[in-house]
Amino acid sequence: MSQAASRTRSVVLLAEDDEPTRRILARELGKYCDVVAVEDGQAGVVAARAQRFDVVVTDFSMPGLDGIAMTQAVRRLPGMEAIPVVLLTSSTDKHVDLDALRLGARSILHKPISLTALGDIVRRALARA
Repeated sequence: MSQAASRTRSVVLLAEDDEPTRRILARELGKYCDVVAVEDGQAGVVAARAQRFDVVVTDFSMPGLDGIAMTQAVRRLPGMEAIPVVLLTSSTDKHVDLDALRLGARSILHKPISLTALGDIVRRALARA
């Protein structure tokens, strides 16, 4: 049996460098899935190498490996090529949105984030996963 099939709840990888925001988002997402919350893109890649996730929620702007670079690295891992990605950003630069969509982000949420919108987007992605 695959790791995904043996789980009872879906698992989301959350990469957010702002600790209070990470806690709030993890608490919200934790209402309907398990959450592995990490502080930056590099930790996200390490987590994705160790465990299979159903959805990735990542901040765009993080020190070191940003959300776009993390998404590219995670998508190169076996079995993760098509993982749904939700990108969070405070950027108003439309190039960020275009880059994220070009790399296959399913959704882009601009900060401040609506927890209701985030929950709806992630639940829909999990239903398709």
